[in-house]
Amino acid sequence: MDPNQQQQQQQQQRPPPPPPLPQTIHNADIKLPPGWKIAQQPGMQRPYYYNENTGETTWIVPPFPPPMPIMKEQQQEKPKSKKKIKKPIPGTDWLVVQTPDGLEFYFHKPTKKSVWEIPEELKEPIEKMKQEALEKEQKEKEQRLEEQRKEQERLKEELEKEKLEREQQQQNLKRKAEEEQVDEDNLKRVKHDDDKEEEGEGEPEATEMTEEDLLFQLEGMDPTELEAMGLLPPPQEEQEQVPEQPLIQQQQQQQQQPSESQMAEEERVELFTQMLSEKEISPFSTWERELPKLINDERYNLIQPLSKRKNLFDNFCRILVQEHKAKKPISKPPEEEYMKLLKQEVNSKMYWEDFRRKVKNDSRFKAIRDNKTREILFKDYIKKLRKEKDSSNSYSSQRDKQRAYMDLLRNTKEIHIGMRWRDAKIILEKDDRYHAIESKHLREDLYRDYLDDLDRKKR
Repeated sequence: MDPNQQQQQQQQQRPPPPPPLPQTIHNADIKLPPGWKIAQQPGMQRPYYYNENTGETTWIVPPFPPPMPIMKEQQQEKPKSKKKIKKPIPGTDWLVVQTPDGLEFYFHKPTKKSVWEIPEELKEPIEKMKQEALEKEQKEKEQRLEEQRKEQERLKEELEKEKLEREQQQQNLKRKAEEEQVDEDNLKRVKHDDDKEEEGEGEPEATEMTEEDLLFQLEGMDPTELEAMGLLPPPQEEQEQVPEQPLIQQQQQQQQQPSESQMAEEERVELFTQMLSEKEISPFSTWERELPKLINDERYNLIQPLSKRKNLFDNFCRILVQEHKAKKPISKPPEEEYMKLLKQEVNSKMYWEDFRRKVKNDSRFKAIRDNKTREILFKDYIKKLRKEKDSSNSYSSQRDKQRAYMDLLRNTKEIHIGMRWRDAKIILEKDDRYHAIESKHLREDLYRDYLDDLDRKKR
């Protein structure tokens, strides 16, 4: 090898000379990025840094490269990736494919063909598919509303039932407490009487005076003394004397007026009930509230004990309530009255807030307490009105469309007797009057009726 070539090769293998010395201080302990090495020229104490890949030299410690940002973008894009949604079109070999971006195209399975625009033959099936989807959604919505209404009615019934049970329980507890209080008072009274008897037994018994002894003492007293003591009434000159009744007549009157002890139980109950009816008892009141009206009546004490009086009182009030309900006219359900209000005040263009402000003070509006139920019934009625209006309008417009379609058949000279529908359809579908008839069965039926008319006229 030539010495010059050998010298050039050695120079190429050597690292390049270091750059001008910077003012920074070298740190030999720092780690280097990949591809960098420490180099040092002979006669120089300070090393420099050399990149084998790029041939770059520097006195400053090279920094590590930043992490690749591509990985972050990929990681962020992964969760956003969506799958394609494929929906078959009923009655055809086509699929509606929805891309992850929300776009739709149409794919033909036998030919593997994909198009963005809707093919002419798919317009009617797709329209039908969309209509069925809307009807299904509407049906599910109505079903959810019906379930919510039933759930609200069930909760309302449960709350009313719990309220009645709670009131009945409170009333029973109150009656039980009153009966216990009465029993306790009776027990205290009996105990008090027993204590008095025991106290009396310890004292010496006093001599009791009989009725004969009292009469004997009164006979011996002066009439003026008796009058001063109030035992003898003052003389009345003009007072008429009532003749004494014969003894037999007095005995008959005593027999006609039986004492309370001789009165039968049925008579006692009848007299007590008669007292209740005379005192104008409220059937919705309580025993404690009506007691002041009854306690001063002699017939009140005919029934013993207190619990029996209360039972008779409760039965009497129950009978009054039943009579009150029988006399009361049967009221119509609140929903029926509310529907009458809707028929009177609502039109197809009215909104819920306008209707609510207009009839908020009407009793038929307030009869339904749940505001949600009012709104649901209102919206259902609005839908019914609009549907009736659309059906009446669509009937006239449908007749116009059919008339225009028949004009199209008469004006199309290519149509003749015996022509197949599929051949005639190719000619007719170029006109808008053909597509105005939405039902494909109706188009075909009208076409065949037109051919029958042609056949009859030819004969």
